[in-house]
Amino acid sequence: MTAPSPAADPAPHHTPTRPPRAPKRADRQPPRVHHGDSFADPWEWLRDKEDPEVLDHLRAENAWADHVLAPSRPLQAQLVE
Repeated sequence: MTAPSPAADPAPHHTPTRPPRAPKRADRQPPRVHHGDSFADPWEWLRDKEDPEVLDHLRAENAWADHVLAPSRPLQAQLVE
């Protein structure tokens, strides 16, 4: 069973006051084994820099950060003058 893509999700995972959250996707990667201990990393899928879902999530995070930081733009400009 595959999870719906973020673009197909009718309800956004973020609001102006809450950042986008990456969905857990333990089913997309085999478990990791370290020192004999096996565990699933539900965010391992975010390492794939070519995956369109990863890129969409990063764009959503960046858009949210731009929105939240917009009121501080004048101060940001002063800091780099």
